[in-house]
Amino acid sequence: MRLPGLLIALLLPVLAWSSERGLPLVQVYNTQELGGGHLNDSLIELPDGRLAVGNVGGLLLFDGARWRMFNHPKMLGGAKHLVRTADGRIYTAFNGDAGYFLDDGTGKQVWTSLAPRIPEDERAFAAEVNVIDDRARGGLWMVLLKRLYFVPDDGSTVRSIAATGNFAFGGLVGDELWVQDTLAGLQRVSGMAPLQLQALPERDTLGTGQYLRKVVADGTEWKVAMANGQLYRYHHGRFEAWATELWPLLSTAQVFTLLRLHDGRFVIGAGEIGPLIVAADGQLLERFGADDGLPRHATRGLLEDRDGGLWLAQDQTVVRIDLARGVTQFDETRGLASAYAATRWRGDLYVADGRGLNRLDAQAGPGGGRFERVLPTLRNVRQLAAVDDQTLLVGSNSVHALSVDNSGAPQSRLVFASPQLFAMEPSRAVPGRVWIAHPQGLLRLDQTPAGEFEQTPVANLTWPVYTIAEQDRDTLWVADRAGGLWRVAIGGEQAPKPYGTAQGVPEGIVRVYPGRQGGLVCDDGRAAGLRRGQRSTGGASDTALRADVRPPLQLVGG
Repeated sequence: MRLPGLLIALLLPVLAWSSERGLPLVQVYNTQELGGGHLNDSLIELPDGRLAVGNVGGLLLFDGARWRMFNHPKMLGGAKHLVRTADGRIYTAFNGDAGYFLDDGTGKQVWTSLAPRIPEDERAFAAEVNVIDDRARGGLWMVLLKRLYFVPDDGSTVRSIAATGNFAFGGLVGDELWVQDTLAGLQRVSGMAPLQLQALPERDTLGTGQYLRKVVADGTEWKVAMANGQLYRYHHGRFEAWATELWPLLSTAQVFTLLRLHDGRFVIGAGEIGPLIVAADGQLLERFGADDGLPRHATRGLLEDRDGGLWLAQDQTVVRIDLARGVTQFDETRGLASAYAATRWRGDLYVADGRGLNRLDAQAGPGGGRFERVLPTLRNVRQLAAVDDQTLLVGSNSVHALSVDNSGAPQSRLVFASPQLFAMEPSRAVPGRVWIAHPQGLLRLDQTPAGEFEQTPVANLTWPVYTIAEQDRDTLWVADRAGGLWRVAIGGEQAPKPYGTAQGVPEGIVRVYPGRQGGLVCDDGRAAGLRRGQRSTGGASDTALRADVRPPLQLVGG
């Protein structure tokens, strides 16, 4: 039976090593096609769940279905970072103005300039570096290329101080506001009235002429990302190298941002090499790229939304990676055209894709896995059954036993020849036993101590079987393609007993599965749902099927 939907998906724990992952679930939005500009620098999530993007042309909002672009009244450009305050204002700055957007009650975002609150000789509204909300001081900071502004909440005059050269960074580190000047270096605010700056102690540790990109809190310390790819811990006033094994990789592309996820991992946004997922100890856990469906664009902003999705603000695009659910998919880009059966054998994942047998090549490290063909001579593979660590049975019209030689190379031998196979199910009651459904009936394979297989046809069953469910070591249930269902005594002491609608069997073609506790689950493949076997006090011969009260297609125990 072919697995529907995403061909095959692996569900991995969120914090698991991800070498077995496939393609993440990725959504890509081209902001130019949505009415925005070609650069996206930041993202914030609004209280109602909408996404706000700092786009070069202004404010871009997404409600999950529709994108809306809000420009400056004079169509100014250069917007980058966004900050939303408790009153609903979204602050940003353009080349030529600074202020905020506010919903007018109709869904339209209206721009208000801060220029009237700023002395005319201090209006240096050049390129914006950052916008920072500072609750401790009761206002927000606007770090622009030529001036640093503090905007008080009470509506009083905006205070500012000029850069010695150009401001290249601004960020709140605890209660300290840090700025980096291309000439004066890394500084912190030391006075508010008037604004004053002083050199930050230990700044020489970061190197002369090296610029900060992002500082994020991590418990009692801070993680620091530099534009040159170097990463640091800032603790008790000192900078210490962090994640040094990543420095050579990150030095090949400019680093733009850093984000701490709720689970304690970190995401690094850089040029065309990421994003990277990093553990708190600096170990590289995952790396996403073009092979995962991400555009080859620099990542300038990062956001983790309320559902655990990771958003990327990039050149030209905004991207969401469904990071939290841990679901990834495999398709032809990962070597798998389709999937009919999957099983774990000798620690590896094997999948029958209808054409052949495939093994997931999952090397340790980031980037995920890729399927490779095993024994190309095996064709039309649709069934798999792992007998033990030494033998994997492969349904390729006929049945083949797969093993590995002393060198680890796979090899196969023919076990049972047939023009076609319908089903192959390993026994849950008897180790080494496998059931084979074929056009002439049902075959029992039992592995011998020597590793060979004894073949025993199931007595009194001479018609094609579609699905098999083992109730216990003495009883089987089988269904055909015409709507028939039978209970079969494995020893052949009784003829197969048919079941129909009188015993609760759904009309039409049915499929049977073993219940979790040895019972029977019967599915008609429609919205009618499942039925499960229920024994009466009269014993197994009185088994009937009753409709399950759970939602359709939810497998339950017998």
